[in-house]
Amino acid sequence: MVCKTPHAHGKSTAYTVDMDDTPVSPKRKYTVLIIEDDKILRETCAEKLTQDGFTVLQAEDGQAGLETAQSREPDLLVLDNRMPGMSGYDMLRRLRGSGNWGASVPVIFFSNVEPKTDEEISALQSVSPAHYLMKSETSLDTLSSVIKGLLHVV
Repeated sequence: MVCKTPHAHGKSTAYTVDMDDTPVSPKRKYTVLIIEDDKILRETCAEKLTQDGFTVLQAEDGQAGLETAQSREPDLLVLDNRMPGMSGYDMLRRLRGSGNWGASVPVIFFSNVEPKTDEEISALQSVSPAHYLMKSETSLDTLSSVIKGLLHVV
């Protein structure tokens, strides 16, 4: 069900409503930043997410990702962990410590390396990612579905 909420200027905003009449979200385009050093994977993910209606930003390493995230404040980050220069953990640690937006933006770690040691698990927990997905076990459709779920996209 779609409801419209009038604004003072005579315009209205459409809201999607679940069967229980609880507003989910206004229709809008969400921005996702993909931070991945593998160019082919980064561009393939970007193409899929663009097809699924997202605005997609890309960065090839942790430093570029941090700069793009801070300047553009996307709605969600998809972040590789092992990259040349600054790792995903280090990038996210800096972002989380940089202020209000960076402290709470949802992040999906998308990596080929599963954290196994207590130190790796502790490091992961310290930066509070919303999800940790293994590249080798995650289809692009699944990645898109997880993003939609985190952003409450219907």
